[in-house]
Amino acid sequence: AIGLGSPTFLGATPELLVKLENGKVTATSLAGSSARGKTDSQDMRFEAKLLSKEKDLREHAHVVDAIKTSLGNLCATIDWDQKPSIVKLESVQHLITTFRATTDPHRHLLELAELLHPTPAVGGTPQNHALAAIRLLEQWDRGWYGGAVGRLDQSGNGELGIAIRSGLVKNKRALLFAGACIVDGSSPQDEWDETELKFKPLLHALCELD
Repeated sequence: AIGLGSPTFLGATPELLVKLENGKVTATSLAGSSARGKTDSQDMRFEAKLLSKEKDLREHAHVVDAIKTSLGNLCATIDWDQKPSIVKLESVQHLITTFRATTDPHRHLLELAELLHPTPAVGGTPQNHALAAIRLLEQWDRGWYGGAVGRLDQSGNGELGIAIRSGLVKNKRALLFAGACIVDGSSPQDEWDETELKFKPLLHALCELD
């Protein structure tokens, strides 16, 4: 939670943009989503489907490729998971690939953030065309949504997450944000349902829901 005067921006991001500790770099690709099951067996079926679904794997690969290219510009070595795994949250599960890299120990966290952000998950790809389309089609200001939030020390080390699944709270009103990656093969209804899953944690935190 970050307060700036009366409004407070808050959330619990599942997505690490970049972490830097004395030349050791960590980043994640988090793209491709499914609901959680109501039973363990149903949850495992949803997981298996997500791990094999062509549309979600292609969506995930866009982010993996972008991170790989960006880190290659500043890092001496890069290693990443050759296949995505699953991270499970309260209402949704995601495909995740973790990157581990090394860079100059005097490198600053913000140098890496400048290259990595926005990832295709929030800025689209190819980036120039996607960002131009977003500016044209989105009839509202994202504010801090989709930006980077975290900690930074005086040596340039720190950790930044991507401000998604978040909310702007002022007095007794809250404006909540969630999104979905739209690619060839996306279903409008499925993407709408996915955003509703992503809204649940903040809605439950802020409201009394059945």
